[in-house]
Amino acid sequence: MNYPVFLLHQRSGLFSYLQLKSLLCFLLFSLNIQAQETKKFTQEFRFVDGIYTSFEAFQQNKPDLSWDEIETELHLDKAGHLIRVSDVAAFDRETIWGISHQGIPYINLTKIIKEESLTWQESDPLIFANLQSRGKLCYFYYEGYRKVKVPITVYEPVTKRPLQTSFVENKVPVVVKKILLFENGDIIDYQLTNFMELIQDDPKLWNTLNDLSEQEAREKMYKSLFIYNDRNTVQISN
Repeated sequence: MNYPVFLLHQRSGLFSYLQLKSLLCFLLFSLNIQAQETKKFTQEFRFVDGIYTSFEAFQQNKPDLSWDEIETELHLDKAGHLIRVSDVAAFDRETIWGISHQGIPYINLTKIIKEESLTWQESDPLIFANLQSRGKLCYFYYEGYRKVKVPITVYEPVTKRPLQTSFVENKVPVVVKKILLFENGDIIDYQLTNFMELIQDDPKLWNTLNDLSEQEAREKMYKSLFIYNDRNTVQISN
């Protein structure tokens, strides 16, 4: 009487084994497809060329427009750091998040320039800065001018006494440095305190910089960006 029950158990076990085998094959296939669709976002990664109207499009490596779809001119500086783009009629300059040219991503500086109170004229072409460090933490910078009030004093010719002091507007050169967080799109100032907070998930690198003087840590911060990105990779659509 027990024999048929034993056969039933055997068959159930066989059926479960086949189910498990099929499930494992499906999971391996899914992982393989996912691996083909995504890739590690490293310094060597090349983006799809075109215009990205949002950070999400950039994060997914899916430009909203290819260069073939619009009429514009790209003007690359000698260092390859900045690209000036003739106005794209279909978009307001602030609706373009960034671009990719020859696989290299550039971020739109329009909003950043305004936030930093830098000089900017609406008649100027769109300006994009190269993401020089690419990965979990993306670094970029921009050289511009900030308007400041400078005192001008008029002196009495004979006595040399000050007669009147007035303020005139003058342009002072500045360098704006930023870090873009690839995981959420936040942009923060490129400062040692901010950087140390960002790399807390890499204790070895954090301790190395923390053991240095503040001046030494600042000098090694740029190189440390690349080290951190190499150790803490993120995925991006291929």
